[in-house]
Amino acid sequence: MIENKVILTGDEILDETLAWLQGHFIPRWDDREYFDPFNRLLAKAIRAPGWKDGDHMDVTPDQITSRRETRTTSELGNFTRGHERRKPARQECPIIVAEYQGVEYLLDGNNRINLWIDQEDTREHPVNVHVIRY
Repeated sequence: MIENKVILTGDEILDETLAWLQGHFIPRWDDREYFDPFNRLLAKAIRAPGWKDGDHMDVTPDQITSRRETRTTSELGNFTRGHERRKPARQECPIIVAEYQGVEYLLDGNNRINLWIDQEDTREHPVNVHVIRY
């Protein structure tokens, strides 16, 4: 996490998401600014032709409308997940989803979803959804 750096986008839900995503801040993949993990994870989720590690989208906070909702483990299990790991570093944060060009992409929560599926969890979980206008 970037220490002593706060961003106020005017969107409380987006600010919460950006704070959680600082655990994904990776300088060797060209993360330089607070918003970079969001754009890199979005690029990774979309995996457009020619995508490679370290690619970033160029979405800005003013293009995003955010909402908070809950979804069951079963609903979350419908997301394409990038790996089979089941050892989440934390469980208290929301699942983070971006909707881009009408498609929802999982940005953060893969490990938690895999674990909950294994545990046959039936609870509803908090989800931060960020709809991107392009």
